[in-house]
Amino acid sequence: MRYVVKPFIVVRWQAALAVCAIFATSARAEEARMLRWKFAKGETKRYVQEQEMVSEQTSKGRSMKTTVKQTMDVTWRIKSVDEEGLAEITQTVDRVRMKVQRPPEAGPSLAFDSDEKSGASPETREMAAHFQALLKHPIAMKIDAQGAVSDVEIPDSIKEALKGPEPGSGGEEAFKETFTTNTIQFPAEPVKRGSSWKHATESKTPFGKQKATTTYTYDGIENHEGQHLDKIDLKLALEVNEDDEAKARPKIVSQKSEGVIYFDGEHGWLANLHSSSKVQTELTQGDMKLGETISTTTRIKLAQPAGADEK
Repeated sequence: MRYVVKPFIVVRWQAALAVCAIFATSARAEEARMLRWKFAKGETKRYVQEQEMVSEQTSKGRSMKTTVKQTMDVTWRIKSVDEEGLAEITQTVDRVRMKVQRPPEAGPSLAFDSDEKSGASPETREMAAHFQALLKHPIAMKIDAQGAVSDVEIPDSIKEALKGPEPGSGGEEAFKETFTTNTIQFPAEPVKRGSSWKHATESKTPFGKQKATTTYTYDGIENHEGQHLDKIDLKLALEVNEDDEAKARPKIVSQKSEGVIYFDGEHGWLANLHSSSKVQTELTQGDMKLGETISTTTRIKLAQPAGADEK
């Protein structure tokens, strides 16, 4: 620490002012905050979403590991906002990059970038065809100031792609749920450091209903990457209610999921999100048991600085 000699009276007054500033800052930090999304007609936001998922399956003493890395560029466009803050928006996937690494017995490893020509392998062409149905097609929805999403409208091209034969995809309704369940939702009342609130959703799976409960805890304002942002910790808990008619029965052996959200309360937009989870499950079908551990890391970041809204 560097010390500078100053006249006593100056140091004394500066010390007094510093104490006042500390108390004033502490008081402001403890003030209740009303967290809200803030939308403006014509506004555009661009996000980069990165996800890495590592799946390790074990059965009859054998194991197999698959790693999937995916990066998506997504644009939010605000079409209109009413007096209550309810916005009509679209989300458009502009670009997708994906890499799949797996053992040879499970199939070839793959790499795909929607901005480049697809590879020659049938698997890569199939992946390209799947994502081309999603790219550049705006998905319309409404979202209120607390983050509740409604009236999701899916383009016909995406609806057709969702009719594929892949089991467990859930089709159109499951696709809509990814928007209604994954948007950050805020409580009706103001929050302060230590305040917690929960948001629970249910979805259908081939094995029964899955309930996901997200617990948010407000942790005050923090200087993050040069910005003063609202920090929110999050934890996710999964629960599966088995379907008596399902042929396979899942069991969650262990789970751990946590993350942190940095929200720009001044401008009313998500600035940064980072989460990680590890879920160990056991699937029983007759005499066969399949163990699987899925570790997932997710990052979402605003691709432009605060205040640099595109009109």
